[in-house]
Amino acid sequence: MKGELTGLLWGALGGGAVALILRTVEKALIDVHVAESIEARQKLRKYAKPFWLACNDLEWRLNQILEKLTSGGNLDPLRWSPGDATPLQWYVEDGYYVTSTAYLLANVAAWIRLFQRDVVFLRFRKHSATAQFFHLVESLKAELSKDPPSILWYHYLNGVGEYLIDNDVPMSIAAFSSKLATDERFRVYYGQLFRFLHRLTSKDHEELLKGTLITLREIKRCLEKNGAVPEISAA
Repeated sequence: MKGELTGLLWGALGGGAVALILRTVEKALIDVHVAESIEARQKLRKYAKPFWLACNDLEWRLNQILEKLTSGGNLDPLRWSPGDATPLQWYVEDGYYVTSTAYLLANVAAWIRLFQRDVVFLRFRKHSATAQFFHLVESLKAELSKDPPSILWYHYLNGVGEYLIDNDVPMSIAAFSSKLATDERFRVYYGQLFRFLHRLTSKDHEELLKGTLITLREIKRCLEKNGAVPEISAA
């Protein structure tokens, strides 16, 4: 009898200990989830607005290029590319249009890399919205690297973004221009991007431009719809 009572006592104590452990683990998991949610929201605020703006700036420039392409406008400034030892003056004067276009595209690619690196488990208000967002990001990369006619290959596009990141943010256009002028290795790496922009002046890139513009607008709407940035409406 004494042995049975002892067994029951130890069983109760054991069961209580297990329950306590389970409650502790559950609380720890909840605390981790809350911490991750707070961190995710902070990163969302940090990245979403500049990413939206980067997409908006690139959309505006690509739409301008598409309009000139379809109307027979002058796209010669997009055909120019830096030489092997180009002075900084070229990037801010004659070569400004193509340089700034290269920067706008690289800036979007950089924010995409930051999202993929730091916010890969980011949660919007709905899980489906998270999946939609990353699907749109992949669609944008696929549109830009569509072969044929693109020479902006998928993994090279990743590198275009990674190379622009400095201290966990994309470098400014001033720093980008200066580095192109002074760093031969940097300039050579971005050479393919300039060649891609040259090719955008040909009619066979019209559908690529249209598809890219559609996806950029969808990314912006996704960010607005899910509370990442204030929704923009026409006045």
